[in-house]
Amino acid sequence: MSAGVEWPVRRPRYTIVQISDPHVPAGGVLFDRVDGCARVQASVEMIAAAGCSPDLLVLSGDMADRGEAEAYVRLRPVIDAALQRFGARLLVAPGNHDDLALLRAHLLGRKPDRGPLDEVVRVRGLRLIGMDSTVPGEVHGELDDAQLEALANELAEPAADGTVIVVHHPPIWSTVWVSPSTGSHADVLARDGFRGHAGGGFTRIDMLDDGEIVATFVPLTGRDEILYEVRADESELRPAA
Repeated sequence: MSAGVEWPVRRPRYTIVQISDPHVPAGGVLFDRVDGCARVQASVEMIAAAGCSPDLLVLSGDMADRGEAEAYVRLRPVIDAALQRFGARLLVAPGNHDDLALLRAHLLGRKPDRGPLDEVVRVRGLRLIGMDSTVPGEVHGELDDAQLEALANELAEPAADGTVIVVHHPPIWSTVWVSPSTGSHADVLARDGFRGHAGGGFTRIDMLDDGEIVATFVPLTGRDEILYEVRADESELRPAA
């Protein structure tokens, strides 16, 4: 930054915090060392310490590692406390590791329905649309014709301050923001495949008055600790020694 240059103060009209892929197990820790709930709580503490009070908290999938009820039971008080602390609204888009019925029942306090979890959340003039891309029993994601038609109908009426669509599986190869996992960080620069570190983080999204959107990756610590590795000639993930 050059000396003597005055930079204008730009206040966001809306702030969204996106937490994704904590992969909370039913009990214990992930990869024998990562406490998924504690890392979500650490993210909340970082947000609060920075004086940030988000308007919306987005959970974009794989809240549980194996879709077990106890995982959602463990995570719910962390999320409930964060919502109360910030006075924020919540939007959830499930991931392929999640069980829809158990997520609804034990994280959201709703009836244990197994239908797609698609919903719209509005805060003043901003609209967030969560789309459920999960396919039961599969890793990949899809949006069916009925979901796409419902999305088109919703988008037919513009929102005053814009619309953000949230989906767990990236819908195209590029030009979308892909949030990191709070549970681990995938090192795609590994020479023979990829490996996971205990780093990870979350996303802060600021929507400014002039319509500009700024998405920022906020890292958690732990990149020096390797959790798992997958070599190019292997098909299975193996924990690091």
